[in-house]
Amino acid sequence: MARIVLAWEMGGEYGHISRLKTFGDAFKARGHDVCYVLKDLSRAETMIGDEDRCYQAPHWVPTVTGLPPPTMCAETLIRFGYLESAGLTGLCRAWRNLYDLLAPDFLFCDFAPTALLAARGTNIPTAVSDTGYGIPPARSPLAPYRWWLKNPPPPLAGAEERVLECINTVTKNLGAPPYTGVHEVFRAATTFLCTYAELDHYAEREPVRYWGTVANLDTGMPAPWPSGNGPRVFIYLRPDCANLNGIRKALSATKARTVAFIPGIDEGTRKQLGSRKFVIVDRPLRIDAVRTQCDAAICHAGVGTTAALLAAGKPVLLLPTHTEQAMIAMRVKQLGAGLVCDNDRPSAAIDEHIAALLNDASLRAQAKKFAQTYRNHTQDDTVAEIVAHCETVLGAGSD
Repeated sequence: MARIVLAWEMGGEYGHISRLKTFGDAFKARGHDVCYVLKDLSRAETMIGDEDRCYQAPHWVPTVTGLPPPTMCAETLIRFGYLESAGLTGLCRAWRNLYDLLAPDFLFCDFAPTALLAARGTNIPTAVSDTGYGIPPARSPLAPYRWWLKNPPPPLAGAEERVLECINTVTKNLGAPPYTGVHEVFRAATTFLCTYAELDHYAEREPVRYWGTVANLDTGMPAPWPSGNGPRVFIYLRPDCANLNGIRKALSATKARTVAFIPGIDEGTRKQLGSRKFVIVDRPLRIDAVRTQCDAAICHAGVGTTAALLAAGKPVLLLPTHTEQAMIAMRVKQLGAGLVCDNDRPSAAIDEHIAALLNDASLRAQAKKFAQTYRNHTQDDTVAEIVAHCETVLGAGSD
């Protein structure tokens, strides 16, 4: 039995914990001891439970202001202390203190570059499982986030070089080997790119194996679908989505029967927006069931939810709220299996998109084509193979 530490440091939403929980359960089923080090412990009780130990991840607290939107991953790292070598060294020492406390035989990371930076130069075997966003292409200059723009905004002058200099100041402070490129800090000795080629956040990257997406699909409540004969539409949106009411109005003008998962929605808004045909819930739904039951879906373009829906052959309307989601939305648009709408578009545009989502046969055809391509892919097989590979690394390290 080995002790596996599963770590998440950057990013938000439910996807990071969901992926780590899926792998953690698989490691436990193989007889290993697992614990979690998480950026946000407020979700630990509902998503991890009380059977496994959870610890607070060291992460950057100060807010970095005065910067334009990031154009590539080095500029994202700047927002997490990667120009402050003293502060970043302190974070790494905190991670190392955790490693001394937890004595991991293996470190398994999801979007946790500082956890990996801290482990560099130690004898802890490491692995990364992440989507394309969390594992940028291995190149320098770094790949741009908004690759679809003819004239993307230029990167901050010297940002990549300064971030690399900061990283290598930290490695020197820790007595660890230096890096040759910023992209390396997102990688481990063993790296698993858990997405599909068509849903890689980056349109181009070096030859690599795509393992398929991993998410916790079988946890949650059954969807309370309204009765009737109209198409079933699944919604997963934030309560502050500017077009939420416009979407409700557009769907209410059709025969659609809708279940909307809107986490954190207040009771007054739920009563105001909800109806017999538009049921709102604030608890997670079982995605493995919902994706087979619905006819179409509307979400913010989180990669886990989007991939699960497309793998079931369901077209999507995507309303991205930040760069990572915009990257996925543009890949889906390229695929022809979904539509993309800005959150602040007028209601007329929402009406047009809803009509197309429900009636455009080409969207359904492309979504079904994607599902057919990956009909033999199962998440259980992917997770089992990744865990087995990690156990091979563990075995090699014990020789």
